[in-house]
This record gives sequence, structure tokens and C-alpha cells, in this order.
Amino acid sequence: MIIHRCGKVKLRSHVMLLWTCLTCILLATIYFVFTLLIYHHCQKQARERIKQGLFTLEQRLKEGPGDFSQGFLAERITSELLDHIAHESGCDIYLHTGSAGSLAAGGTPLSVEDYPADHLPVLGTGVEQWQVRQISDEHNIIYGGRLLLQGKEREKGYAVLLFVLSLDFVRQGVTVLGEALVIVFVIVFLLFFPVAAFFFRYSVTLPVDRLIAAMNSFDTGHNPPLDEEVGTVEFSSLASAFNRMVRVLRHHDQQVNILSTAVEQSPTAVVITDLEGRIEYVNSKMEQLTGYTAEELKGRSTSVFQSGDTPDEKYDELWRTV
Repeated sequence: MIIHRCGKVKLRSHVMLLWTCLTCILLATIYFVFTLLIYHHCQKQARERIKQGLFTLEQRLKEGPGDFSQGFLAERITSELLDHIAHESGCDIYLHTGSAGSLAAGGTPLSVEDYPADHLPVLGTGVEQWQVRQISDEHNIIYGGRLLLQGKEREKGYAVLLFVLSLDFVRQGVTVLGEALVIVFVIVFLLFFPVAAFFFRYSVTLPVDRLIAAMNSFDTGHNPPLDEEVGTVEFSSLASAFNRMVRVLRHHDQQVNILSTAVEQSPTAVVITDLEGRIEYVNSKMEQLTGYTAEELKGRSTSVFQSGDTPDEKYDELWRTV
């Protein structure tokens, strides 16, 4: 009986496929977690920038003598002022004054009219610090409020003030993270593959090859013991069990050889048959008594020994005795 290694490549492929899947799952999890961390970090960074720009604009509008209880002077809010604050804070600033028009500082395309001002908080004219509210938007991080302005003719009105940061820098960070993870995956895979191949050969392939070779050696009668200290704990246990089986079989073969020798050298004729009376074995004494060789008797019925002079009743009695 020859045992072939038909499942060796398949097992190795399954192990490598499993490792690849686990690595992909791990990298996907890392990507998801870091994406959330980057997004929250960018949100925090955006709030800090907007807070800085808001504080600067508030200080510029409140500086100098004057009564701001009736609103801030609209003429003090210029494009140059908004551009300066936008450059310092790193965020875009939009001011919509209704019929008076709009001012913008930044490159983010945005229509201020699309954002209703009714729910926005009023930015105080007193000493209290301005508080803005975040506006939900898919493409930008937006904080806004209403600013009370006073024109040259003392007319008053609310203007919508928006601080905007585009989410493009968040997407860029996520893209860079994705590219970095792909590079890490390729590097880890290339470094791990030879190590995994060596480990797999040492812990799986080599013990299996030795076990198969030992089982195939049964036909030759040469059964060297397997090394019980090679491979993993499971293969060591398997090698130990195999060695115990070999010892039991050797002991059994020795007992069979002893019994066979005793029967063969017995001074009494011995015949062994199957359940249907066909001869399976005769010893040398039986060959001497009958004149038949063992090969001539094997497979034949015991009736070959009948002389024809013994009554059938005697044979029936003998069979009942057997």
C-alpha cells in the first residue's frame, strides 16, 4: 500500500489563503479605525482654526472706542480684512449681508444663500465671546452665526457669517493612509511569505512527509521510529502514537512467528480451514502423512482426505464435535 501526498499543496494553499484573508481583514480594520481618527482629528483641527479666525475677527471689530450695542459698522468689514483673517486661520470666510451683497475670502465654492440664518445664533456685540453653530454639509465643515451690522444711514440688519473648511484635506489624508496601508501590506506579504514557507515546511510539510514515508515502509518491513521532537506539539503526539503502534505490531508479529514456528515444527499433523471447510494451512507433518504439498492442499476441501470406507454418520459426528 502506497500513500500519496495528494493534499499537501491544497493544505498549503488553504493556509496562505487564510493568512491573506486575515491580513486583509486586519488592514481593513486599521483603515477604518484610522479613517475615523483622521476625521475626528480634522474636525478638531477645523474647530481650532475656526475658533482662531472667529476670535481674530471679533477682536478687530470690537477694537477701538465706540458703542457696539446697535451693531457693528458694516464699513469696517472689508474684503481685505476677511482675506487677512482667512490667511491667518487657514479657513474660508463668507459674509452675506442680504441686499447689500456678499463678501468672500477663500477658494471654496459656496452659496451663502443656501444656508438659512433663522436658526443661527446671534454674535453678541458685548464683551461675551462669540459662539457659532455647526451647519450640516456633505462636502465642507461649516460654522456660522448672525452678525448685527449698522450701515452709514444707521440702518441695521443681520448678516450671515460663515467659516468654512473643505473636506478635501480629510479625503487627502484618508487617501494617503490607504496608499500607505497598501504599501505596508505588500511589504509585509513579501517579508512574511518566505518566513511562512519555511515555518510551514518545518511544522507541517516535513512531519507529514516523514509520517507518509514511515507508513509506506510497512511493505518493506523496515520501520524506523519517528522523531517525536520535530514539528508542532500535535505532530509530536502523532509521531509518538505512531511509534507505539509500530511497537505493538512488532510484538504481535513476534508472537505470530513464535506460534507459526511451533505449529510448523509440531509432531502432530495440523490442518486449518475456513468456515466452509476449505484448507488454508497445513504443517509439514500433514504433508508427510498425506503425501500432498501445502500448495496442493490450499483451497481444497477436507474431503480430499476421505478414503470412502468411513460411514457418513461418523463424519457428521465429527463435524458436530468440531
